[in-house]
Amino acid sequence: MIALLLLATLQDPGAVSAPPAPAVPAAPKAPAASDPAAVALLARLASVQHADGAARAVDGFDVQLTMQEKGEQPQEFDLGLNYSRRAGERVVMRILDRGRGTEVKKGFDGSLFWLEEEKEPGKVVRQDLSGHEYEQDRASIDEAMAFGSDLLLVLDFHAFARQAEGLKLSLGPAQERVLSGRVRRAGGLWDFSILLPAKDPPEGLQPLELTLRQPNEDPLTSAEQPFLVDRRFQLSAFKRFQQRAVPQVIREYAAGAEEPARILEIRDLRWEDLPYVPPPAPKPAQPK
Repeated sequence: MIALLLLATLQDPGAVSAPPAPAVPAAPKAPAASDPAAVALLARLASVQHADGAARAVDGFDVQLTMQEKGEQPQEFDLGLNYSRRAGERVVMRILDRGRGTEVKKGFDGSLFWLEEEKEPGKVVRQDLSGHEYEQDRASIDEAMAFGSDLLLVLDFHAFARQAEGLKLSLGPAQERVLSGRVRRAGGLWDFSILLPAKDPPEGLQPLELTLRQPNEDPLTSAEQPFLVDRRFQLSAFKRFQQRAVPQVIREYAAGAEEPARILEIRDLRWEDLPYVPPPAPKPAQPK
């Protein structure tokens, strides 16, 4: 702004400059083309997961699970997670401390981060977590929302297929199938790959692993850190909840790690969906 003001004072006062041309918005990039064989494989994976899911879109779930946190101080605790996108992104965590026999709830209601704790028997206190001193609490809630978004991808491969683009199909070292591409997530395009067995097992096609990577778009740092987020989920022990096949055991790995950072065991799951409404078709370009 200062440079523009200086330029204006140096111009000939008698000169009349033409107004700047209005900025032309950049045309949205067309989705990357996909390999038809990869498209068909992802559609078949979605159909095996839930045959009637093509006309629906999962937008929330309530899951009860046991979480094992690895690292220097391993922990195991019971966790309830309620995640919804129906009226904006919302999440509620219910953490049970087995040793103390106490339960803590915390979450995000669309505008506020909050925590509820039973200070005395029968007396639950709700606390606003907006203050600076609650930064770690807010970070854990943000992480829970990110996990909820990741898990939602696994719960609805029909929605995954609608969002994916640039699908490719390749073979891994053991002839396993690798379905890769990009999927819209958190306001951008993320790289993904789904590892599938070399041949369909008798129980039907099921994914073995899902890898999600958020590309680093900053040209100054992308060479050293190509991905801002790089997570791999190993999926096993599939079970049907409300007719939808879901992995009961999920092992999460950090980039390049051989041991899981955490292990999740799903005990119960209830998912919610809405009728899928296709986005409006783009308007044809008007002749100039």
